[in-house]
Amino acid sequence: MNNKKYISLFFIVLLSVLSNIAFSQNNFAIPFFRNYKSLDYNQESQNYSSVINPKTGIVYFANSSGILEFDNSNWDFIETANTPVIAFNSNGELFYCCANEFGKVNVLTHSAVKLIQFNNVELSNIFIINNKIFLVSDDSLYKVFLKDDKYTCK
Repeated sequence: MNNKKYISLFFIVLLSVLSNIAFSQNNFAIPFFRNYKSLDYNQESQNYSSVINPKTGIVYFANSSGILEFDNSNWDFIETANTPVIAFNSNGELFYCCANEFGKVNVLTHSAVKLIQFNNVELSNIFIINNKIFLVSDDSLYKVFLKDDKYTCK
């Protein structure tokens, strides 16, 4: 009778160990995620949208104080006048609009180049469709034209 108790106890312990092994998490199959705090990139904590450069894979974030650039290890900051809205064209060029300006980001020098200044117009969005750039305000839609290395809107 004593042997039956030991055998039963052995099987209970064996089953509990095997069930823990069978249902434990496999770290190999879990993707790696990391949350970044505003202290990590030294800017405002509010990020609005993100786009990925189709040519390089670098991620850009529209932040309350400008554009954040992240290459999976380093953060860079590109200052703009206000909270930007950002979009890439198919050539890998990053454009932004914010407040009353439209511009292009020079990804090599990490700087924003203002291309068009609007008067009494508050831009709220930018769309790039078939490499055609459209800017949106509260009551208007503008199409951006490039002629002789100059950008104009209609």
